Amino acid sequence: MEINDYREEDVIDIPVGVQQIFDERHYRAIERNVRSSIPKLYRYAILAGTVILLIVYFSLPVSRIRAVNIYDNHNLPDSYIQELADVNESGIYYMTIPALVEYRLKSDPLIEDAKVRLGRDNAVNIYVKEKTVLGYRYEDEPVLLMTDGSKVPLKSEYLEIISKIPMIAGFYEDNQTAKLCRAFEEVEPSLIRDISEISQYSLSYDPEAIRVLMRAGGYFLGDYYNMSVFNAYWKMYNKQTDKSYCIVADDSLKTASSTICPWDLPYVEREYWTDEKGNIMTNTYGDKVEKHYYTLQDGSFALDESGKKIPIPVSKQGFEVPDENFYENYDKGYYKTGVLKIPDENEDKEAEKTEEPEKTEKPEKTEKPEKTEDPEKSKDEDKKEKPSESEKPESTETPEPESSEHEG
Repeated sequence: MEINDYREEDVIDIPVGVQQIFDERHYRAIERNVRSSIPKLYRYAILAGTVILLIVYFSLPVSRIRAVNIYDNHNLPDSYIQELADVNESGIYYMTIPALVEYRLKSDPLIEDAKVRLGRDNAVNIYVKEKTVLGYRYEDEPVLLMTDGSKVPLKSEYLEIISKIPMIAGFYEDNQTAKLCRAFEEVEPSLIRDISEISQYSLSYDPEAIRVLMRAGGYFLGDYYNMSVFNAYWKMYNKQTDKSYCIVADDSLKTASSTICPWDLPYVEREYWTDEKGNIMTNTYGDKVEKHYYTLQDGSFALDESGKKIPIPVSKQGFEVPDENFYENYDKGYYKTGVLKIPDENEDKEAEKTEEPEKTEKPEKTEKPEKTEDPEKSKDEDKKEKPSESEKPESTETPEPESSEHEG
């Protein structure tokens, strides 16, 4: 027997009302399925349309970055910063994430901070704050020395920087390097880029002096504590009459002066101060205390009564204590003994008393004959006293001065 062959007694007779209920439920289910499938179709259509639009947009030139602008970089070239940021004109403008680009830039040891902004006309603007590079030098390997004391290996990407920063010679000890970096922290970065070489130079009073050779050819001499004066270098250089002179900073006065460079001076045997035992004095820094002498306004040495040069005194710490009123005191004769000695008021009075008799004796001798002698009395006395022949020469000599005094 076939499966499709049903017997009449097997067929269930369903009432018409019940069948209508089943049919309505079936139609409602179909409607619900249709309604629920329509939003999905819409979403799929919108998503597909968006993808198509993005594909079309990204394929057009208007979606690309038109310009990459880099600001405030002085040592690092634009090409290196752009490569480090991984931003170029072939990239998609709206796919550039500023935070991600900033993270890439800050990973470089020469960049202190970075800001990225998406500008108008599909331009990407990168603002860079570089660390101040003091210079480069050769240790076990070439390194870049920063003003904060850190060192960065000189890799091939930094080779272009060498032409913009000075070479450093000397200051190899760690404490010397740290002091050198601190000395240049107050110097303008633009002025550091004008330097050709920074070297250690030994002076008689400072074996660790800082000698700066500018790219223009001028020299500046300073130390660890007065390099702030270096910020006014170009003003001082423009006022120099002789460009071969060095500009030397004065630590005590925070000023600088133009003078002959030490290496251009002729060799002179130096004199040093000695203590009571004959040992050479040293200052608080351990340097020998050189003896200097006062000079007059014409450039010659000031001399005392014995013809010796007058030295500039020094303190117990070994630092010079010059007389601010030296020329005035020297003209008054207070340096006759070679040291400053200003007389007391009592000494001045005694000196005046000793000089008074000398001043009064002279006029008394000359005034006495004028008050006592009269011309008439002298004539009568000449008539009464007739000299003898032996006394004639004496009588002729005495009246002559008397007559000359009366005529005067």
